[in-house]
Parts: sequence; structure tokens; C-alpha cells
Amino acid sequence: WGSAKGLSISQDGADADNKVDEVSEVIFDLSDGGRGVGETWINGTVTVAHDGVTMDGLRLHNYYGPLKFEGTDIDNFTLKHSYVTGFNAPDAFKYIDTDGVKSTGWLLDGNLIGGVSGGVGGSLYLTGMEDVVVSDNVFWRPGAAHMYIEDVTNVDFIDNFYLQGLHA
Repeated sequence: WGSAKGLSISQDGADADNKVDEVSEVIFDLSDGGRGVGETWINGTVTVAHDGVTMDGLRLHNYYGPLKFEGTDIDNFTLKHSYVTGFNAPDAFKYIDTDGVKSTGWLLDGNLIGGVSGGVGGSLYLTGMEDVVVSDNVFWRPGAAHMYIEDVTNVDFIDNFYLQGLHA
């Protein structure tokens, strides 16, 4: 857990729920303390290599990829209320499972993913997944919030906000 565990990335003053639907609602966290607490910054790479990992309330920031996955068949991964930013586009949030057995049970909820610092590419890549929920996130890439989704089954994208447009 990070110090911002459970704290939204949106200011969300006018909506009845946590849905981010206006640029003015997004706390871009350009300086520490935007959510009222000192952020737990990890200026390096976190590598997930096991099932059942939950990350909540973190600021993951690294030009060479703040979040990576080792191996395939990683099930039940959860990322909530976190920032994944500052990466070179080829080192984006990327999970590629091509072994023929889809990874399942992922939840990506209430995050800001993007802020690409260089290169050509997108904010999110998901391949070989099933029964996944991607909800209430802000995808931010100067120019567009590119998404690459391939070979997925029952993946729900719900109430996400694509700052500066969406290319999918």
C-alpha cells in the first residue's frame, strides 16, 4: 500500500460518483501532496511476477518503465488509486500473454496512466487476457491516450477518461 491508499486521483466535485469526466477534475500530481498526503513515490521499476498482487495509492515513475511483468499467466492483479507515469513510450504499462492460456481476474481502477516522456507508443497494452475490468482511469498521453488491446475476452472498459483523445 502507498500513503494515498484509497484516495481518488480526481477532485470529482460535481459528480455523484468517482467518475472522472472533465479535465478540471484530474489531480495530475505534478507536485507532492496533491491528494492531501505525501505520495509514496517509487522512482524505479516495480516488477510483478506472481498472482494475487494488489497495489493501491502509489506513484510509479520511471523513464525505463515504472511497472513491468515477469512471465505470463499472472492472474488477479489489481492496481488502484495510483499513478503510472514518466515512461518512454516503448516501456509503457504492458502485459503480453501469448502462451495460449489467458490471464484472468485483473482490475485496473481509479488510476492515472500515461504522461509519456518520450518515444512513440501508447499508455496501455493488454494481450491474452480474460475477465478484466478497466474502470474510472485517466489515460494521458500528450497527443493521444493510445491503447493496444489484443486477444482478449470479457474485458470491460467502464467510465474511463482519455485526455487528449483516444487511439485504440
